[in-house]
Amino acid sequence: MTKQLIFPPKAILESHSFIVDTHCHLCDCLTVHPLLENSREHNVNIIISNATNPCDWEENLTFCEEVHIQYHNLPPDQPLHPSLPFPIPFLGLHPWMIKHQPTTWLDDLRTLLLQYPMCGVGEIGLDKIKIASQKFPDYPTFPMQTAAFRQQIDLAFELNRPCSVHCVRSVGNICDILTKQRNKQRLPPAVILHSYGGPHDFIPLLLEACTPVSTIPPKTKHFHLPKEEVLANSRLFFSFSGTILDKTGRDPLAVCVREIPRDRILIETDAPTFDSMYAAFEEGACSEPASTRLVLKHVTELLNEGRCPAESQEGEHTNDQPLPSEVDNPLLTEQDVIAQMFSTFKRAYSSILTITHKQSDP
Repeated sequence: MTKQLIFPPKAILESHSFIVDTHCHLCDCLTVHPLLENSREHNVNIIISNATNPCDWEENLTFCEEVHIQYHNLPPDQPLHPSLPFPIPFLGLHPWMIKHQPTTWLDDLRTLLLQYPMCGVGEIGLDKIKIASQKFPDYPTFPMQTAAFRQQIDLAFELNRPCSVHCVRSVGNICDILTKQRNKQRLPPAVILHSYGGPHDFIPLLLEACTPVSTIPPKTKHFHLPKEEVLANSRLFFSFSGTILDKTGRDPLAVCVREIPRDRILIETDAPTFDSMYAAFEEGACSEPASTRLVLKHVTELLNEGRCPAESQEGEHTNDQPLPSEVDNPLLTEQDVIAQMFSTFKRAYSSILTITHKQSDP
């Protein structure tokens, strides 16, 4: 039976003041609806809910349908639900889950994505963390992971869907695969590296790997695009989760936040994982979509490191104290960051926020 899924209401997309949890797993949470109601209390109004294997796909869609029906039934003068944020489903095969799946998994995924044009592709990706460990003899091999990742990246291109990518100790491999997709002119509309934890020196390489090119220099595997072209046209975005909450100063992950262009940064919780990290940052906090506000708070602090606070009050300026409007790098408020991130969200996920012809054509 076809599920009653809808696109996000116009009133949500026209806002610039909502927080978006761009990656979590609501079908893994034990008490989903209380978690959602808590989210709206903290201004988290959109949640990207990822499913990681065929057993979760239907459950994720069913949960999203329950909330979408409530939104669909709202009176015209009440465009936002009073307590529930709007969930957007993503479907994919996680690198941990590749073994023991039906041989039809890719066809099944394609069928669901064609049926539901508001769905993205995820969570997909590569993970080397357990491969070398004898504790996990049944862990999918890296060639198995790579094959599944390539298939799903290609599917995201074919159906014009953004994809949420898991990347653990494999950033170079991800970069190589994305570069090959670019050179074949088969990049998805957006690639979101979820819970990014890679080295900062890969940031420009990843951005370039996801920058479409109309022609490839003959017999050339590696070439560099102008920086301005990369910053304007790259389809890559970086999302940060609770793993960043204890990072400050020159920590490599804190450096990443400051070096990534602001219009490429998103935030997430990856709920229900990283419970202890949220609790350590704020007493009583846990891994739930509402905790996106904690990631927002810390990312704002990291972005402000090295910026110039406008400390002088009106009427107290001296010749050697610039007016706040004259400060080159004024401090950002959380609202500044929310507005930028919501604009980035709409850009990254634009292909599934409204219906497009390519989404529903095989």
